Amino acid sequence: LGAAPSHHYDIILANINRNILQRYATDISGMMNAGSYLQLSGILEEDASQIIHTFTSEDLTPIKQSLKDGWVCISFSKAFRV
Repeated sequence: LGAAPSHHYDIILANINRNILQRYATDISGMMNAGSYLQLSGILEEDASQIIHTFTSEDLTPIKQSLKDGWVCISFSKAFRV
């Protein structure tokens, strides 16, 4: 991450802390194909709203959120552009 993405993916999984996810949100979104999915885990419950705000700002839609023992997993999708 950090350079212009050279590959695009249908599914991206990341288990990284909030600061790293927010720093690279644009890069991660740029590596996603239209119609693809992003699943983020390793997020503290109190950080979930910040992550959702960051990734919705990158045109991703939150589609599912799970909580277990104070940890959150959030799934997003990237819409097809018409």
